[in-house]
Amino acid sequence: MSTVKTAVPIASSFVWIKVVILSTNGRKVFLRKDTTRCFLSMLLQTSISPKLLEEVPADVFAQKLFCNLWLGLLFDLAESCVLILPTNHSSSRDYMLAVSNWPTKYQKRAQELVAILHQRHRFIPSPNPYSSTATCASNDCQSFVDVSLANLETFHFSTERCSGCPNISTLSYPSIEALEYFISDFSRRRRMDISRVLADGEWTRSDFEAKILKPVFATAKHVKIYDRYIGRTSLGANYKQTIEWIVSVFQSVGGGTRGGVFEIYSGIKNTPNASMRRRIKTEMQTFATQLQAATGVAVQIILKSESSSAQCPHGRYLVTDQVSVLIDRGFDLLWDDAKMFGVGLNPTVDPRPIRDVAVIMCNSCHSVDAQTRSLPAF
Repeated sequence: MSTVKTAVPIASSFVWIKVVILSTNGRKVFLRKDTTRCFLSMLLQTSISPKLLEEVPADVFAQKLFCNLWLGLLFDLAESCVLILPTNHSSSRDYMLAVSNWPTKYQKRAQELVAILHQRHRFIPSPNPYSSTATCASNDCQSFVDVSLANLETFHFSTERCSGCPNISTLSYPSIEALEYFISDFSRRRRMDISRVLADGEWTRSDFEAKILKPVFATAKHVKIYDRYIGRTSLGANYKQTIEWIVSVFQSVGGGTRGGVFEIYSGIKNTPNASMRRRIKTEMQTFATQLQAATGVAVQIILKSESSSAQCPHGRYLVTDQVSVLIDRGFDLLWDDAKMFGVGLNPTVDPRPIRDVAVIMCNSCHSVDAQTRSLPAF
């Protein structure tokens, strides 16, 4: 017997995986194998009709199951998902109304979670135009299927009665039955993707783009980078290269057309050498101007004056108006040319590897922003 090893490329934004699915017709359990596509990313796009939240059962015990399952799903959505909306559901209001008929003890928590989704700007009108091509019996269901068909990286949630619908079978990803969410592959993958610990060279630049940057930037309007070392003594070549790359990725997913700002916060030492500090400031301002001219993204670099008793946060963060991500090593992420040459890679033609880094989603960075803003600008 021989063993064949195959290398699976990870630069793509998705992988093909074998899954085993248990299904039942009420009496017998069937086992079948299937191949499905599972998107690997940090901020996932979903399509969920508010009508699904309205269908509270009359039975008291069934109500408990229904409400608790949906509360768990809403919590996960608030952690690492956005909801893509058709034009007839353009805000969170419909979801607030959907949970207003829940039993009182569940209703308050559901409304809190919908409010959190709203505060984190997770309700997004369809980024791509769509037409009414689905033939669902329900007009409401039809519009959400149309949105899922137009936005290929969107996961569509449905009910059990939709399982045989021909429209569902044409979706990019298999539809997820809402009340079976916690046993779905989507749920498992979502939990895996909220943090990544990468060894040196484990990923290339294209991997990081596909699995971290593009999902985080896909529907974001504003971006902030917090890294006290970017301009602390000078703008290092590796920092410059990494920031140019990150801004270009934001631009590539339409970030420059949404009217937002890309802000970069860095510390600068409060030393007696005033001329050095002025040189650093000029260097950073020139870099921001050149970057904006090259990408069309409104880039601002804000230097904060640090002292021995008041400094920028030590952690490094990538923050949008939707989510915050800890980048533990900072924004010198890319291998430099010397390191690539040292292992026989050509920087001109070979994919540029990523340095070792932990990437962790953390939805609240208010303290980081507050600490940074409390320092005097230079």
